[in-house]
Amino acid sequence: MEFRANCTGCGKEHTADQPEGKMSAWFVCECGEVFGHAMIIEPFGKAFVYGVEACRRRRYSSACIQFATAFEVFQKHFVEVLLKRQGVQQSLARFLVYDLDLPRKNYSQVAQHILHESKLKHPDVSVRISAVHYGRTPKRQQVISLGKDILDSIDAWLHVAEKSVGSNYQSLWEARSKMERLPESVADFDRAVFDLRVTYNTILGTWLEATT
Repeated sequence: MEFRANCTGCGKEHTADQPEGKMSAWFVCECGEVFGHAMIIEPFGKAFVYGVEACRRRRYSSACIQFATAFEVFQKHFVEVLLKRQGVQQSLARFLVYDLDLPRKNYSQVAQHILHESKLKHPDVSVRISAVHYGRTPKRQQVISLGKDILDSIDAWLHVAEKSVGSNYQSLWEARSKMERLPESVADFDRAVFDLRVTYNTILGTWLEATT
């Protein structure tokens, strides 16, 4: 896992190549500063970052699987958040989302129904199906297209959810920008959407660094 961070003392950029799955790194700068960097993100974000790393290492089949998995994990978490907002108890919401093992399309249908949306964007994961079921190694451009489609779909779902947040939602972003403690007087739904959006912004930055 490649990490990049700027020294907190002199600002010099440092890079660390960590073992796959490790989401943090320590750096020792020439100026004498010792500092750490950790990526704290939701599970779907971790899967996506693993996909970016696999793509960087030219393991394109693995990258496709990780990208598609990222969206599946996002879908389930998103629907769990929506169910709890509708008053469903957490234990029941988790059972409905994780234990029933619904087909992927059903999660979209549940989200559409709760959000009163006629259709939510869904990525084309056919390249992942070809890699898993037919052993076809995808080309880099196919993997890049899949990753972008996954990001666009997650962004679209979050945009819809953000139409339903309360007036205090913006206060979370204001506190984050000032590096202050996040306010506690925020609805659970607003905080959940915020956490999902923060993870999206993080993996988008990782994606842009890797592909541009």
